[in-house]
Amino acid sequence: MPAMRRTILCSVTAFSLLGLVACLKDDGVTVGGDVQEVVEINAGMPKGEVVDQIHGKEVLLAVGAIIGVNGTPANGVGYLHVFEDGSTILSGQLNIALPQDGTFYQAWLKNEATGETVEAGRPQPSFGDVRHGLRLESKDDLRAFTKIVITLEKDDGDPSPGPVVAEGEMKARMRSM
Repeated sequence: MPAMRRTILCSVTAFSLLGLVACLKDDGVTVGGDVQEVVEINAGMPKGEVVDQIHGKEVLLAVGAIIGVNGTPANGVGYLHVFEDGSTILSGQLNIALPQDGTFYQAWLKNEATGETVEAGRPQPSFGDVRHGLRLESKDDLRAFTKIVITLEKDDGDPSPGPVVAEGEMKARMRSM
């Protein structure tokens, strides 16, 4: 295969598997029993100061992979932004099977030091498939809540968390100037 065509093919494959490749711990992606080529993706982070028109300067950015647990196939990424006005925006993408009728996914932020949790909303399927999006805007500074936990809930009104199906730890990242 010519080098240019191979590069384009690898790029298309890489972007279609971005979430999966970013979260894998193995040396490759297994498709049909064979290990396929590993493609490293280097995504640039915006440089310089980030200023939100409503909340002001970003004082913390934490990012982390979300992976399935307890046998649940899932992968994604979470972003925690804290701003100078003390507010927080959590956003994330999660690839996970659609929940069965009568159930839904619930996201939680957890402070590992205290064990305290904050309800962070329901990841919603963006296109009616496995791609789920999450967004929480809070007036509170949630910088200590760096663990994201996804539970599977029964639609029965019980407020206690269900079984954990995915989780991740968001770590502070420095933006280069």
